[in-house]
Formats: sequence, C-alpha cells, structure tokens
Amino acid sequence: MPSLAKQVLGLSFKFVPAPRLTTSHKTIHDTMDRLNRDVDLKVFFAGVPEDPDSQKEYHPKLYTKSEWIPPSKCIPRTTTTRLHNFHQALLRIFYQRRGKANLSSSQWKLLNTLRRDANILIVSADKGLGPCAVTYSQYISDALKHLLDESTYQRLSKEEAFEEASETGRLIRHWCDKHQDCIPSTFTEFIRNKLSSALEDPFGYFYLMYKIHKNPTSTRPVCSDCSSLINPLGKLVDILLQPVAQGQPSYFKNSFELKQILEKMNISGKISLFTCDAYSMYTCIPTHIALPLIKQYLVKHGQDFGLTMPVLLALCDALDIVMPRNLIRFGDCYFKQISGTAMGICPAPPWAIIYFAIHENAILPRWRHHVPFWKRYIDDGFGLWRHHPNPAEDKRLWEAFKADVDNFDGLRWDFVGPTTSINFMDITMTVESGKLTFTMYEKDLNLYLYIPPTSAHPPGNITGLIFGNILRIFQLCSCPNDIKTRMRVFFRRLRNCNYPPEVLIPLFEKAVENAKTYLRRTPAEHAWRKQLTADSSKRRVFLHLPYHPNDPTSKEIQRLWRHHVMTPPGDTPLNELVNFRGSKLPVDRLTIAYSRAPNLGNLFSVRKIHKHKGLPVSSFID
Repeated sequence: MPSLAKQVLGLSFKFVPAPRLTTSHKTIHDTMDRLNRDVDLKVFFAGVPEDPDSQKEYHPKLYTKSEWIPPSKCIPRTTTTRLHNFHQALLRIFYQRRGKANLSSSQWKLLNTLRRDANILIVSADKGLGPCAVTYSQYISDALKHLLDESTYQRLSKEEAFEEASETGRLIRHWCDKHQDCIPSTFTEFIRNKLSSALEDPFGYFYLMYKIHKNPTSTRPVCSDCSSLINPLGKLVDILLQPVAQGQPSYFKNSFELKQILEKMNISGKISLFTCDAYSMYTCIPTHIALPLIKQYLVKHGQDFGLTMPVLLALCDALDIVMPRNLIRFGDCYFKQISGTAMGICPAPPWAIIYFAIHENAILPRWRHHVPFWKRYIDDGFGLWRHHPNPAEDKRLWEAFKADVDNFDGLRWDFVGPTTSINFMDITMTVESGKLTFTMYEKDLNLYLYIPPTSAHPPGNITGLIFGNILRIFQLCSCPNDIKTRMRVFFRRLRNCNYPPEVLIPLFEKAVENAKTYLRRTPAEHAWRKQLTADSSKRRVFLHLPYHPNDPTSKEIQRLWRHHVMTPPGDTPLNELVNFRGSKLPVDRLTIAYSRAPNLGNLFSVRKIHKHKGLPVSSFID
C-alpha cells in the first residue's frame, strides 16, 4: 500500500469527490420535465377523493411509475406559464463550467493509483469499521472458501447458469398468473416489468466484508441481488413475512426499544446477563429443512398476523421459488446456492427470524423460571439468567439451556455470560442494585470516519448527522453525566474532521433540545406527528437535482420558485388557484431532492469483480 493511502481512505467511503463539471442545461431540462408532470398530476387530480382500494394496492417497494401525462387542456395556462418562467430562471443561473475540486492533485493521483492497482482491492470492514486493503489473490481465495463449499453452493457453467435463470423467470411468470386474484395487480405488474429488465443480467453479485474485529480475521459473504431475477418477487416475500417476523415474542425493533422494555423491569433475586451470537446464521440455515417448516408454520399461524389463506398459499409458492434459486456471479464463475440463505437478498432477515422463532417458542416456556427475559435481533440473542442457589446445579442448568438452544438443525450459538455487565449490539448493560443501567457501546476498532465538510454533500448533511447522533446518545445512555461525556467526545471527533466550532455549537444546542422534546412525546404524539408529516408530504412537489458545491444554492432556487410559481408579485398564490373541477391546487411547497455523485465506496466497489484487471476467478480454481 502507498504510505499516504490514509489521505484518501481516511476521508471515509462516504466521501464524495466533487464532479469535474457543474450541472448542465440538459439536466435542468430533464428535471423540469419531471417537475412539470408532477405539478400537472397534482392539478389534474385536485378534488378527486382518494380511493381506499388503490391505497391497498400501493407499496413504494413494489411500484411501477406511470408515464401517463394529463391532457394539456385540463391544465390551467397560469400554472404552465409560471413553471415556464421558473424553468427559464433556472437556466439563467445554472450553466456548466469546471467546478472547484475538493481533493488535491496528490489525492486525485493517489485515488487513481489505488483504483488502477490490479494487485490491491479496497474493501469494507464488517460492522462499519471503515475501509481496509487486501491483495486481489487473497480476496479471491477468501471468497472461494465459501463458494467452493459443495454443501452450500453448486458451481455452474455459464450456459447452465442462464438456463437456470430462464427456468426461474418462467416459474415467476407462472406464479404471477396463478395468484393474480389474491395479489394486487400493481404488485404482479411490478414483478413482470422487473423480470424483463433483469433477463440480460439475472444474477446476484457475490462479495466479502472483512471481520477485522474477530481474531483471527474472518469474512462475511454477501450477495447483492438488487438487480437479480429473484429480487422483485423477493421484495414481495419480504413484505409479507415482515408482520409474521415482527409478531414473534422475541422480536424487538432496535436497541432503544430493548432499553425501554428492560427499564420497566424489576430485577429481583440473583440475576445475570447473557448474550448469544449465531455462527454464520444465514448460510447455516438448511433450506431443505427450513422451507417446509416455515411453510407449515405460515399456513397454521399466518392468519393470526393478518394474512388471508389465499395470500399465505401464494407466499408459500413464492418461497419455493426465491429461497432455493439464488443464482450468483463471482467474476467469470457462476454458482447456485443450494442450502442456506445469502445475506443481502430481501427476505433473508424475516426468514431467519421466523426459522429460529419456531424453535425458541417451543423451548423457552420450559426455561421460563431461569430465563425470565429473552429477546433476539436476527442472529444476536440477549437474556436474563436467574441463578440456582446451588452453584453446581446452576452450572448444570446453564449448560443444559445452551444445549437446548443449540439443539436445532443447522444453527450453533456462541454464548457470553452469565455476567453482571455485557455488551449487546450498540449498548452496554450493567446490573446495579436490582436495576439495569445503560450506556453506548462502541467497538475499539471504530475509526469514526464521519463525512468531512469538504465532501460534495448537500449542506444539511451535518445537521442530520448531529441530530441523529445526539438523539442516539440520549436514547441509549442512562446517566446524565455519561450523556454529557459522550457529547463532548462526539464534538471532539467532529472537530478532528475539521468542522469549525461556530458551525457545530449552534447545531449541538438545537440537537439537545430536539432530543429532549422527542423523548418527552407520548406514542400518540409521535403517531400524530407522523400522520401530519405524511399529510404535508402529499402537498409538495420535488425538484430532482444532482448536487454540486459550485451550483446555485437551494436558497436561490427556492427564491425563484416563490417569485415565479408559488407567490408571484401581485398574483394569486399557487395553492389558491383552482383546476377545471373548481378545486384548489394541493401544492404548498417545493422540496429540492438532491442526488449525490459516486462516493469513494462506489469508486472502490468490488461487487462486480469481473471488471477488475486481475486474473479471472476461474484461474484460481482450475
């Protein structure tokens, strides 16, 4: 590795190098076409009551965007004129030119050197521990340790892989035809459309994340299936499985929810804490055992979670397609996963939650006296252990409980405890005088690579970062002094990223007030505010723009919007105008939706390893 590599990699994978050129007129024309259509739709459908049935058939993950354009005769000329004036005003302030770089020439040279190096790959460490480097040959060898495991993967020729993909496509189309009466037509239309676009490249892409926090270092296999053939049906399976997974007694949403539950408990007697971590949970779940077991559970209990029997039968048929037919590409090699579940495919989390829940729901009742509390976040379990007065008997019972947890096909668990203080997910819990105290847990190897201020991110990025982290500190820490200490450390880390104190201090003050206000709200108030936000979002339109630091600011764009569209001087406000039905236009605000340029994580991505200049993967096998 070059000695100065940290000058680039130390910026974090989320750092966005500023694009060479600013936004062009062509981009403005394209985004205004989109904005014009969005406004025209708001105008055309103003006053039309929402159809409850159409809302049931809408899901943002399973939605095919319509290209229908309202007839021009139904759109008031006033709105068309205002949008045209806004368009022309944008063209006057946007013009393409060479932007100011946010990397020095030496950093750019180093970045290009690292990207062109055929012998070195820059990959992600697991648990968000930052970028790390590995030789190309070591990376391929580490990946093949997983892929050449014949109990989990079957190697295919390219011809066999495409034949399998063709058969999978046929099965998915047949599924859509068979279950079209119980599955909303918008969902099956989405699945069919995605199938067509995925036929050319129907595979998931295999890559590794390095577990540098483990000793010895190991790897986590991941399959990126976002453009694969099974992804659209997998999304539907995920949506249908989620209420079943979230309805399990052991389920909890996040660390804060777990902390809230535990804070209400009165811990009596001699109680200790323990955790358990499943060894390679996804790949160790035997598909040939899990599939019939989960299908049987769904048919028997699925209606308790709001799923009708026709939908449950459709879900079971979808599982028969999605779970055993994961096709993977790694370089010039192709594989089929014949057992286990790939981390990265849509239904993997709820599938894993439900699979082990079937076992834990059976064994935990007989351990209720010694395990009065048990929760699990996919492959991470946490519980309270009530000790037996006799140490020898207590040890025997503890070993028996661990054996009972382990007595399930495929999965093995690594236990820590029982103890009075333990780390679980991102919190440290300690038993003190019959109560649990909490503080944040941060791994020793965490580099805290926050996005630096020079990154080509919209200015609001730092606000979201501070508000989110301050709220997390307040949520996870019990002691007020601990909260203050954590905030000082967070402040110091941001200063080390070159954020000036005059920017940070006002944001920290607002973030503290926001966190206190958020935590004071009742569940009813949270629900009311969520509904208020949802209602407000229906009355806004979006201007989609790529972000460049040298483009006109969002304040300038909003000023032009108000002047030309929303409230032109001496004219009627936009939301007071009426359409051909006599209904007022439901547009109160413009939101500028920025998209970012590729970040360092994108530029160093190894997901499509076949594009790398190194030796083909097959040469490491044959």
